[in-house]
Amino acid sequence: MVNSSVGLESPRSAWGKIHLILGYLLLASGSFAQAENPEGKVLVLPTAQVSAAPSSPLTVLSPDQAALELSLVSGAVQLIGDEKTHDGRSGSFLDLLSHATGITLGTGNAGEAEKISIRGSGIQSDNPLGVELLVDGLPYNQGDGEANLEEMDLGAIKAAEIYRGANALRYGSYVLGGAINLLSRTGRDSPGTSLCFQAGSFGYLRGQASWGQASGATDLFVDLSARQTNGFRDHSAENAEVASVNAGFRLNANTENRIYFSASRWDRLIPGDLTADDLANNPRQASDDAIDGDFRTHTRSLRVADIFVTDTTSGRWEAGLFFHHRDFLIYDLYAPDYRLGVTDSFSDNVGGNLTWIREFESAGLDHHFLLGVAPTGETERSRNFENNEGTIDRNTMTADFSDHSINFPLFFEDRIALTPALSLNLGVQAVFTRRKFTDFDWTDDGGNQSRARDFRALSPKFGVIDQLSPNTQVFANISRGFQPPSFDDLTPFQSGENGGVIYTPLAAQHAWTGEIGTRGQRGVAEWDLALYQSEWRNELLELNDANGHSLGTVNANRTRHSGIEAGLTLARSPHEIGRPATGWSLQLDYTLNDFRFRDDPVYGNNRIAGIPVHLFKAELMYRAKNGFYFGPNVEYSPQRYAVDEANTLFADSYSLLGVKLGIQRERFRLFVEFRNLSNSRYASMIKPIADARTSDDDDLQLFSPGEPRNVSGGLSIYW
Repeated sequence: MVNSSVGLESPRSAWGKIHLILGYLLLASGSFAQAENPEGKVLVLPTAQVSAAPSSPLTVLSPDQAALELSLVSGAVQLIGDEKTHDGRSGSFLDLLSHATGITLGTGNAGEAEKISIRGSGIQSDNPLGVELLVDGLPYNQGDGEANLEEMDLGAIKAAEIYRGANALRYGSYVLGGAINLLSRTGRDSPGTSLCFQAGSFGYLRGQASWGQASGATDLFVDLSARQTNGFRDHSAENAEVASVNAGFRLNANTENRIYFSASRWDRLIPGDLTADDLANNPRQASDDAIDGDFRTHTRSLRVADIFVTDTTSGRWEAGLFFHHRDFLIYDLYAPDYRLGVTDSFSDNVGGNLTWIREFESAGLDHHFLLGVAPTGETERSRNFENNEGTIDRNTMTADFSDHSINFPLFFEDRIALTPALSLNLGVQAVFTRRKFTDFDWTDDGGNQSRARDFRALSPKFGVIDQLSPNTQVFANISRGFQPPSFDDLTPFQSGENGGVIYTPLAAQHAWTGEIGTRGQRGVAEWDLALYQSEWRNELLELNDANGHSLGTVNANRTRHSGIEAGLTLARSPHEIGRPATGWSLQLDYTLNDFRFRDDPVYGNNRIAGIPVHLFKAELMYRAKNGFYFGPNVEYSPQRYAVDEANTLFADSYSLLGVKLGIQRERFRLFVEFRNLSNSRYASMIKPIADARTSDDDDLQLFSPGEPRNVSGGLSIYW
């Protein structure tokens, strides 16, 4: 029987008070709301200077300012506005990034993405790893690199900047996948009140209310959202609530300070992975272990942040600080030879950034110079207990430890205009990271596992941009990337009758990448194309030795990641910033993920498992002048892809067909969306292993089924 709500652990009373206070604030202030045009952003990277409107915030980029900034990057970047996501179901990263080029998403329940992979990052992880998530330039990841997507309030976001690979140097990111910087709504750019309600198959419900206002030197934006679903699988219900507030204070015409506060609660039942046969024959079932142990997760988080920006004669200064507290309670497998059980933990993350940006002329050349530092730190305290049929047994503790992370990246970039058309980008990042593990309960077989490990790297970048015409760019770059291991990699839970957490010495991953591409607009066509090849060393993968014995997660010697990231839009009429084009438009996206071992003694040149090799997306849309829109969309993976590194087990190819229709007016938006109309059975995420032939698990539960045929609809009102 599928539950309609989760809520298995009562939230703290403080959470209810926070939500109540923010709710009263929203309702009480609605009468002062200003009118807002709710239309979203469809943006092309511009090639001319774009000036911010006087009413724009200084601390948060507007979408056209972000587009200008991205047009100066000599590599693969993209700006995702909110217009596309509001055509249909919205509120999750699955929706926000569904039209992003070069990004592969994975999920076990279609409620929220559980994996975001760019160029093969985090290909083995069950969590988003290898992609830096930021809000207005401040990191949102935990100190060891993992991200928690369910905490983020996408209703308070107006756009997302996507930097693929080492092009994320702008924010000092020390990950191999790149960065996604979310741009917040503020009272200056999103005045007025909006209410949104969505409902759909499998008990899906989502509500959102937001309010923004600017008055003189101050502005305020408040957003409240809640989502729940029964899930299409047994034992997969979830619900989440997020509240966020930001307030800006204009100290003078060139200086602004902005304060942020957010709080979230997320509860989810975990259905577990399935075998290939179960995926094909009964994808709605949960695994027996998930039912017996009542697998589930509960998270709570609080975040406060402050961003200060000032423009002076010496340049632009950007400074930020944040504190982020998280509580986790995760129910997992407990058995005599695998005593992971229930993880009860909390983490405190602190950090900030300081960036100096200056434009100047030297030796007759124009420079756009950036120098920055972005230190962060994390302390996480965890204990593990027996999971007694879904009940935590605090009398049986199996692990007690703490993790400490320190990250200190120093970076600079200089964009030099050699000619009016040709620009040179030079940059480098120097980074120091520390991972310290303290074992407080070392009576298990592994003994005291306390360790500390430092990682250092120097990562340069060299790139060029050639402005072939006012609307066409070509670019190329060579860069080095670096990523230290997470604590999940360094301290896995050990199997055995008296097993516990064990420290595994691992090296940091690093890669040299060459990239070429082009972007621009001509006539009815807009395009974005990048081709890259990365030579990786020490990629973290789960491997076997030559005799078929499991090594766990280790550093592979040499691997190669090659790919194509291509996007093309054909529109009957040219679009305007802030308003979608009328008439017919066709959007096409293609991603090639060709990842292989290189002369490995065990795996030769096999494909690396875990991600589709080819992924096509297309959407044909008609928009009438009266606001009506209609169009089909398709996602197609034409080739099976490996589930194990030995390339003996595969996930099947699949195709998904959907349709969106609705009407958008100044004061309201109404939509209906159909997904997976053919009711295809497919894997939305897989758990890669070394070799299916030698696995100790006879069942090989490695597949998370994708969402079957479903429909959702929604209404948004603006005033």
